[in-house]
Amino acid sequence: MPSGSQAPRAPSHRWPTLTHDWTWPDIVRHVLTTAKWSLSLPELYARIEAHPRTARNENWQARVREVLESHDEFVRVSKGVWALAVRFSARKVKALHRLRAKECPPLGPREE
Repeated sequence: MPSGSQAPRAPSHRWPTLTHDWTWPDIVRHVLTTAKWSLSLPELYARIEAHPRTARNENWQARVREVLESHDEFVRVSKGVWALAVRFSARKVKALHRLRAKECPPLGPREE
């Protein structure tokens, strides 16, 4: 690859008109449902960026991360890689959530 060039990006996802009123969780769920297994954050961003909602929210990538982190239907399978929780057993999902909580404790008041 020539110096200074970036890796080729995945083709953006085509969004039908009927998805324009979808919520952010709907959008993330759709993208992860169409994936073979899991997607990294850059892969998620590449597929979501063509959705019309991204044009109305300059911080849409932060919104995607917030949706992933706040909804139990999404599970982090490794650092920066996400999947649908329904693709795992209940036991595995609990273990992944525990691991995430241990690695990334919720923000709150600092204890002195």
